[in-house]
Amino acid sequence: MCDLASGCWLWTGPTTKKGYGDAGHVFNLGPNLAHRITYMLLVGPLARGHALDHLCRTPLCVRPDHLEPVSDEVNTRRMLAAMRRQRAWQQVGQIIRLILYPSLPTDSWVG
Repeated sequence: MCDLASGCWLWTGPTTKKGYGDAGHVFNLGPNLAHRITYMLLVGPLARGHALDHLCRTPLCVRPDHLEPVSDEVNTRRMLAAMRRQRAWQQVGQIIRLILYPSLPTDSWVG
């Protein structure tokens, strides 16, 4: 399925606990991530010790030009940076809610 807003090709089959597409069972390959299989079929093999970084930050995306082969170290560093950015935006949202709705209880806020 194509997400028109982002251009992502979204995997609609089974998923892993971490939210990635699980295509291995579809192709009788055992556990294997859909974005890796799609990339290898359409682009070519990955170098040993490399992972595919989702440039779009969408785990279900299998579009090859949204994936960049990087070392495991770079992939981990980018993932941690994205998590820090997400937490920062959540804090900004909480500050805005405090300013706009100071009488609302803060213990019921999510994200």
